[in-house]
Amino acid sequence: MSSWILILSTLFCAICLGGFHLYALQSNGYHTIFKRQTALFGVIIPILIGVVGYLLERYFGVGDYVEASILVVIGVVALIKYLKKRTKFRFTARGTRVAVIFYIVSMGLSFLILIPSVKHLAGAVVGLSGSCILALVNGIIAPFERRRNFRYAFRKTAPLRENDIIKVVITGSYGKTSSKRILTELLRTKYQVVSSMHNHNTPLGLAKSVENQYDELKSTKNLTKTVVFVGEAGARRKGDINEMCKLIAPQYGIITGVAEQHLDSFKNVENVAKTKEELANYIGANGVVVFNVDNPHTNEMSSRFCGKAINVGSGGDIQIKNLKLTAKGSTFELETARGIIPLKTELLGAHNA
Repeated sequence: MSSWILILSTLFCAICLGGFHLYALQSNGYHTIFKRQTALFGVIIPILIGVVGYLLERYFGVGDYVEASILVVIGVVALIKYLKKRTKFRFTARGTRVAVIFYIVSMGLSFLILIPSVKHLAGAVVGLSGSCILALVNGIIAPFERRRNFRYAFRKTAPLRENDIIKVVITGSYGKTSSKRILTELLRTKYQVVSSMHNHNTPLGLAKSVENQYDELKSTKNLTKTVVFVGEAGARRKGDINEMCKLIAPQYGIITGVAEQHLDSFKNVENVAKTKEELANYIGANGVVVFNVDNPHTNEMSSRFCGKAINVGSGGDIQIKNLKLTAKGSTFELETARGIIPLKTELLGAHNA
């Protein structure tokens, strides 16, 4: 009887804490839920509670009830705190699938409590180590989810590949959205421009942007101006930029620079650089890529690029000279192979120039 009480309390604690774990997974882009405190709350504390429960059961016969009480108290506190959170886990289609599998696995593991030799450790681990269990579940199903998402996005973005459209993709660790918006306004003086919405830079975000602007992309033959699509590509792991390129099929690319971002998934800046370079590798010899040569990583990419490279920055094909900043904006000279072009913008800062 005491084992079943421990099973029920374990499941109650796992369900209450599960909201936090699922939200952490969802808010971090479904790629990781491990935080610094995971080692403490996901491993060390469960082991300590399991050991205490085992000792109390062996010497006093009350371990099951004490551990069950601890798990119930933790569950109640977690439930109250979760209900007070302003933002909670959203049961999207993907989120629902992950949540259902997570709770099924937790329920299955809870029956290890029926094995006397491991029941106290099993109860503490299943009840409190949901982040580890969820990471395992997500790691198993993530590849299937990514393939599913890509197939869906590929269908939705068909107008980009099937129509006569000039396509530009911008990537980099910073400045993607700003560059997209500036470029969009510049190109509108000559072209019919469609750009990805907001800062949508994932396959599903791109699919949403194309769906919302479907008519403009589908009816290109009836327009008097050539259509240009300007999109941005973000990444959390190797291959993400290449996936975006397969959806858009760009002829032009811009790589703004590489910095130490998303190192929780990339591990080091070299992996970030390799992923951003996927854009240049996709475009290849038949396309044009703009590189920020003031950034050492993109400068190296430019030297390896087999297509037409346009280098922007110190010593590059296009340089900024005589930059002057005022409260009303910026003035500068753009030095190009065709001569010097004086420019003025209301935007502030050398980076915007």
